[in-house]
Amino acid sequence: MYLESHEAKQKAALTDIIKKILEHYETAREVWKVKVSRTEDIGTVFGHLICLKDDPEGALGRRLLKQYPQADKPVDHGGALTTRAFKKNGCDEVLVDNLIHIIWQEASKDLQRATKMLFI
Repeated sequence: MYLESHEAKQKAALTDIIKKILEHYETAREVWKVKVSRTEDIGTVFGHLICLKDDPEGALGRRLLKQYPQADKPVDHGGALTTRAFKKNGCDEVLVDNLIHIIWQEASKDLQRATKMLFI
């Protein structure tokens, strides 16, 4: 409701960051859906994975890595990529749990920025 209000039009920076936060939440929902719908990954030592091969799932993974560039590095460097030693079916993979964590971190940072805007 706020985004459709007169006040939202007057506070463009705050409105933009709220939209960005909502995008983070929508992206997290999309990734969570991958996590809960992938039964073949249940019980694997690495958790749920998005293979970056040339198919719709791989396209999703590549889009998410562009959207969250901090995820586009190996897990042991704070990202969400498995190392080449853990390739599955000849493709690099994104660890879904790590990616969700990164998305929530970004949402939290933006929420903190929005909160500061309210008190300025």
